[in-house]
Amino acid sequence: MAGLSTWQTPLYGVADLNRISQKTQLRRTSRYDWDRRKGRDRILSWLEPLVEPWLPHPLYERRTGLTLGIVSRMTPIKQFPVLFSYLAPVLARFPQVNLEIFGSGGYGSVRDLTHVLKPIADRTRFWGHQSDVASVYQCIDYLLTGLPEKEALGLNIIEAQACGTPVIGVDAPPFTETVLDGQTGFLYRDPREDNGRDFARLMHKLTTHDEKLYPCFAKEHMQKFSFDAFVERLAPIVKWAEGQLS
Repeated sequence: MAGLSTWQTPLYGVADLNRISQKTQLRRTSRYDWDRRKGRDRILSWLEPLVEPWLPHPLYERRTGLTLGIVSRMTPIKQFPVLFSYLAPVLARFPQVNLEIFGSGGYGSVRDLTHVLKPIADRTRFWGHQSDVASVYQCIDYLLTGLPEKEALGLNIIEAQACGTPVIGVDAPPFTETVLDGQTGFLYRDPREDNGRDFARLMHKLTTHDEKLYPCFAKEHMQKFSFDAFVERLAPIVKWAEGQLS
């Protein structure tokens, strides 16, 4: 490939703890991230500031029960509407499970996700984009990922574990690389393969057993996502680049 070398070691991301270690109160913001390349979104982006001051912006308060959280932009690559077309009917059978969504997205993405979440609409809250993600991770029990095949790595997964919050994701790459099943989170079978039965098994387990995971205890696993480990992985690439320039 044009004389370029390849490396077998993946360049995992690093959780920037300085960026995510703020301490602020979480307040509801707009759930929309307007795509101004689209005429509809451009018009709505002009109208929203006129309406937003009249809408409620409550502070986040944790609810009783098990709290699953989405901490992500609602982009098509996450495939949240497809995922929850399987998971929402399962979660409807577990009234003690709440869903908190921290992030914003385009009109179509938010519309489609809202539609499939109707079975648990009374237990779902949208909080919009939050700059203090450390506080977000600390107010949920588990981070919930999207579907895997279009996911590049999932920096939010690394950040959550670095903040001590375990992750729930589909048992497939890249989540099998970033989540240590049973120690830093739980992996379940792709619901498109079993119609959500394995996810239901996991929800039953989490709502009937007081089983708390502590990602910080998996030191060897978490070390892979440290800054020092990143520098070590990057060293041969830098050395190769220096050779090309000399």
